[in-house]
Amino acid sequence: MLRVRNQKTIRRLASRSFSANRLRNIMAVIAVILTTLLFSALFTTAVSVKYSAEQSTMRQVGGYAHGGFKDLTEEQKEALKNHPLIEKYGTNKVLTALEEGVFEKNRVEVRYIDEIGADMFFCSPTTGSLPKTARELAADTWVLDQLGVPHRIGEQITVPFVFHGETREETFTLSGFWEKDSAAIVSEMWLSEEFVDEMLSEYTPDNRMISMGAGKWNLDICFADSRNIRENLKTIAEDHGYQIEDAGAENYLHTGVNWAYLSTHSSQGDELLGIAAVAFLTLMIVLTGYLIIYNIFQISVSTDIRFYGLLKTIGTTRRQIRAMIRLQALKLCILGLPLGLLAGYLAGNRISAIVIKNMSQQQVYQTLNPWIFFGAALFSLLTVLLSCHKPGRIAGAVSPIEAVRYTERASGRKQKRKKDTPGPKVFQMALANLGRNRKKTVLVILSLSLSVVLLYGVSAFSAGFDMDKFVAKFVTADYLAGHKDVFKNRFGSENQELKDGFIASVSSVEGIKESGLIYYDTGNTTAPMTKAQYLRFLDPMQLQFLGDEFQALKDEDLTNPSVGIYGLDEMPFQYLKFVDGEVDYEELKKGNVIIQLVHQDDYGNPYLERAPYSVGDEVTFTFADEYEYIGDDMDAELVIYKSHEKTYTIGATAILPGPLTVRRFGGANFAFASENLKKEAGEKASRMSCLVNMEEGMEDQMEEFLEKYIENVDSDLDFESKKGFSSQFQSFRQMFLLIGSAASLVVALVGVLNFINAIVTGIRARRREMAMLQSIGMTGRQLKEMLMLEGCAYGISAILLSLILSLLMQSLVLGQLEHILWFFTAKWIWIPILGMLLVFLALGMLIPALAYRTVERQSVVERLREAE
Repeated sequence: MLRVRNQKTIRRLASRSFSANRLRNIMAVIAVILTTLLFSALFTTAVSVKYSAEQSTMRQVGGYAHGGFKDLTEEQKEALKNHPLIEKYGTNKVLTALEEGVFEKNRVEVRYIDEIGADMFFCSPTTGSLPKTARELAADTWVLDQLGVPHRIGEQITVPFVFHGETREETFTLSGFWEKDSAAIVSEMWLSEEFVDEMLSEYTPDNRMISMGAGKWNLDICFADSRNIRENLKTIAEDHGYQIEDAGAENYLHTGVNWAYLSTHSSQGDELLGIAAVAFLTLMIVLTGYLIIYNIFQISVSTDIRFYGLLKTIGTTRRQIRAMIRLQALKLCILGLPLGLLAGYLAGNRISAIVIKNMSQQQVYQTLNPWIFFGAALFSLLTVLLSCHKPGRIAGAVSPIEAVRYTERASGRKQKRKKDTPGPKVFQMALANLGRNRKKTVLVILSLSLSVVLLYGVSAFSAGFDMDKFVAKFVTADYLAGHKDVFKNRFGSENQELKDGFIASVSSVEGIKESGLIYYDTGNTTAPMTKAQYLRFLDPMQLQFLGDEFQALKDEDLTNPSVGIYGLDEMPFQYLKFVDGEVDYEELKKGNVIIQLVHQDDYGNPYLERAPYSVGDEVTFTFADEYEYIGDDMDAELVIYKSHEKTYTIGATAILPGPLTVRRFGGANFAFASENLKKEAGEKASRMSCLVNMEEGMEDQMEEFLEKYIENVDSDLDFESKKGFSSQFQSFRQMFLLIGSAASLVVALVGVLNFINAIVTGIRARRREMAMLQSIGMTGRQLKEMLMLEGCAYGISAILLSLILSLLMQSLVLGQLEHILWFFTAKWIWIPILGMLLVFLALGMLIPALAYRTVERQSVVERLREAE
């Protein structure tokens, strides 16, 4: 066959055919927009939640660098920084830290840093610049506020440095500043390299400064991506003759890995689960988009079949007809993709904000990641091209003779003659019409059913949230009060304990049924155990932070790690759940036995295998009476000046509910009677939290008291209540209902569009046929009744299929969720299915009636003369 250059003609035919199908185009563009919206919202949510989690953790850790080398000499820094694996690096040189006076509660690190390093720390001046001369300084606004310095460039600022126990004040000119990040644990102060070197030449660093790395360089690094950070650091070190494994070796380099990046600590199972979830949702969206776009093109091809047949008579090839349909599909994408991408991105950011605030209370960090738009556009385009592939093949395969004789009927099936039987002829005709093109009918019903099943799944999932299970996990007593850091997993100092005035005030509130205190040892107490015992209670994430010296120990070698000790009054003691042995409170008060504590999973099952000791073991605890930490928070060295020991017997192993703990995991923990802990730990036995149960109907009394006390007396306090968690539960439940309902609504719109398109185009294509029926005596009322019955049959069929699929979902999916989600109890609900039945019946009657109005405007004679 000769090749003819007629691409321009094909494009012109495609364009004119496109313009002639306005109704189809409107439906298809809306379908493309909705499909793209779903893809874009899904990818935006997935990327934003991951990004926000990483950003929030980075600001707590102190930077976005993937990792780095610590305590380097000038020569080591210069040698390492030019390695080809390094995409970007920042350097800083440590001087000291400010930890006394106004900086007692919030430590300030003092060092020289370059511009890239400051950016990696999220501490680049937003006003002014980094120091350029010896007597310039840059700091965050919190530091300026503590020193009473106005936020103006050029202000004089006096800083008290402590060297070898002596305070030395130095005056600087403020060169730059920035707002302190609320998530940051410490503040930063940047000095010039010249001044840092000057101070280090005048003062030999003391033990405290040495432990911070005074005079040493830190090299912070970003690689091409966050995968294999530790392996990359190892490669860099080894390529320069160093190693990062043996801390005792001369060529050892101290490294750090930024655990804010999920790829550094998420297990392969977690990653696969996340990928599987996104893949499943992507497949659902592809199916949803395919059902409507395929059906639109399928109906369009059936309607225009004579047009394609005529094209075949003048020599148009199959390939050219398929190309025409593809061109029309691409034009639909050009019209629909931009709106879908924008709407999906906005919806995804909103969904991300709701998810993050409900799940973690973290700050939301939005990202304009180009891969979101590329991925959503690509999947939408593939869905459209996939949807129009088969209709294109049908149009290309039709012969001119078949096209002229074409009527919509069940293809490939021999029509059976039916005996004439009495009965409701209109109803029989309506059912027979559904069977004429069974493929189209099945696709419409399936499309409608998908929206109902999804809506049912969302509704049943939300209805299955069990408030009693949810509240029981987060709160035990009616009210739990403590320092606000208790509820942020940051309790650990006697400065955070409850004050006498608060305890006295709480006791005076009317309606208290019972109350009690929980103490926590904020000092340093250790207990001997082997390496194997120590490793039992660590979670996988903590294992990566173990030092190389510890890793080199044998399993039977002894260690002396710090342990956590709780002191319980009699009232909180009742919330202990014993899992091995049992001890009553009177026996505990005698001070010879203690209770070993273990954590539990979400379903209340104890992690007994993580307990370092067995019931009956004798354990000698060492209580540090006088001690000091020297160095920064992460690498501080403990110096003990005085201590004492006492031996106890492990009387039982029990679970202390999570809300009553410091809410951190991975340590070995024990429970004492309150009086015994105060006797051994002294002032370090800090009052961590207060539990209160109220008389029935008196809960509001305590709620009002606590709110007013925090507002007017002590803003550092906070509290939790059953009432508050009930509200949080409803918010948590509403989050899933909102997001799921939004997705269901979009899928429902797709289904309804498919339904409308099938009905309207079917009626338009059958205008001549309906005119023939009227010409032999069928009234307009009967014809309208038949069309409405067809529409209702679609809806009823979709509901019946939805009912079957929903029952399968109930048993195979929702029933199994009880074993996966601790707060879930599967329930069967009818409201979504019944509600959608009413909607479908209403649409089944309304849409055919409206569509028929446009047909009956022409007379029967005009429709009979009309060429299809």
